[in-house]
Amino acid sequence: TSATDNYNIGIGYDAGGAVTTGTENTLVGGLAGDAINTGSNNVAVGHKALSTDDADSGNVAVGHSAMESANGSNVQSVAVGFEALHNLSSGGACTAVGYQAGEAISTGIGGTFIGQLAGTDITGNDNTCVGTQAGFTETSGSDNTLIGHDAGRTQNGGNGNSIVGSHAGDSITTGDNNSILGKGAGASLTSGSNNLFLGFDAGITGSPGGNFTTGSNAIGLGNGSIASLSCQVSLTATSDERDKTDFTN
Repeated sequence: TSATDNYNIGIGYDAGGAVTTGTENTLVGGLAGDAINTGSNNVAVGHKALSTDDADSGNVAVGHSAMESANGSNVQSVAVGFEALHNLSSGGACTAVGYQAGEAISTGIGGTFIGQLAGTDITGNDNTCVGTQAGFTETSGSDNTLIGHDAGRTQNGGNGNSIVGSHAGDSITTGDNNSILGKGAGASLTSGSNNLFLGFDAGITGSPGGNFTTGSNAIGLGNGSIASLSCQVSLTATSDERDKTDFTN
């Protein structure tokens, strides 16, 4: 190394071959980090890992073609797995762990994708997908939290949905601001917004209220096996003049 490119390590064909003033880069694998010139503190391990970035710093890309297209000014992301964050270009602050996790995101920011194919097609911002194929078909949606195997698997264009549990909300395609918690909860819902399904198999055939497939502003608690409801205080239905704005004398 020269005085201006200290502490760089390049192992593999053309790994780190373009470094000029960048420092403290660790680049291992054929064409790993091969475009980096002024960037520093990057780690790229795997064929073509982080192979487009030239000046950004503080990225970690481990896996064949992980973060291959990254070349923004503040990407500062972590990708571990084959083609994880593969298309991330000018987006940033993303974390992806797993085969093709977050593979499609390019300009989006703040995404967390953990699991095989988790959020693989997402391009929107501030999404969290944890679990095999969680958020698998989501593309442009933002502010979603999808946790569990196949959680929100078919969602596409939804925003602000919180879906937690294996196969929870796995049929929803469109809809915003739904809260679904429990294995298989809301599994039949295909569209709708502002719904709450809480508990194992809540909102499907045989559960209280029956099978919810479409619609908004519904609450489904538990499944057909629930035998009691215990509460410290009495339940109050808020339906009086204090809650209404459309009544007349």
